[in-house]
This record gives sequence, C-alpha cells and structure tokens, in this order.
Amino acid sequence: MINKLSEFIDDLIEYRLEEIEIDIYTDKKKKEFYYSIDIDTKMISRTNNALGLSILTQRIHFCVCPETGLVILSRDDYNEYKDENIEFAKKYAKIITDVNIRLQKDALDKIIDNSYQDLKLKRESNIRKLIG
Repeated sequence: MINKLSEFIDDLIEYRLEEIEIDIYTDKKKKEFYYSIDIDTKMISRTNNALGLSILTQRIHFCVCPETGLVILSRDDYNEYKDENIEFAKKYAKIITDVNIRLQKDALDKIIDNSYQDLKLKRESNIRKLIG
C-alpha cells in the first residue's frame, strides 16, 4: 500500500505541481512537524441550496509527521487512509520541504523578474518623455 501511495504522491508532484498547496506547520506543544499537500480535484462534492447555489469540490489531503511516522491520505466523501511509517514519513517530509523551497524560489523569481521589467519599462518611458 505504501508503494501505491508513494507513486500517487510522486505523480501529484510531477504532473500537478502548479495546482498543489503545500503547508508545513508545527504542533508546538508536542514539538511535532506536519508536512502536507492539498489539491482540489474539481469534482463536485455536494451543493447547498439553503443559502443559494454553492458548489463544493472534493479536496485530496496528504500529510506526514516524521517524528511519529503518521501518514494520512484523505479525500472528501471517502474513508481516510492512515498508517504509521517513520521511514516513509521522513522521506516525504524531505520531498515536501524540497518542493516547497522550489515553489517559493520560483515565486520569488517571478515577482522580482516581472518587477524589474515593469520598472525598466516605466523608467524608459520617463526618459523618453524627458528627452522627447
């Protein structure tokens, strides 16, 4: 089962990287770290007509805790998969950390690159107005 889960998470990271949400958080009382990946399946879960039409979609949640070995995979409207495997949890905590660093670096690069371009364009425009 762990091999099947591993393949699934690897595929999520490889093929849906732009759609996943990563969260790394700490339980300060227990001094445990939790590493999670969430993704919206865009599959309709249920509608609520009492407050108007609202459509909710199913989300997949994967979480590991390397200190306890906790491994969770859940999806709305399905039973939860839960296991304890310290080796697996440590492996995926590292993978999630590395992916998070890569996503943060990409976000920073895009913000800075686009800001430089915007500022350069505005600067060139002002120079043309002064010369022109």
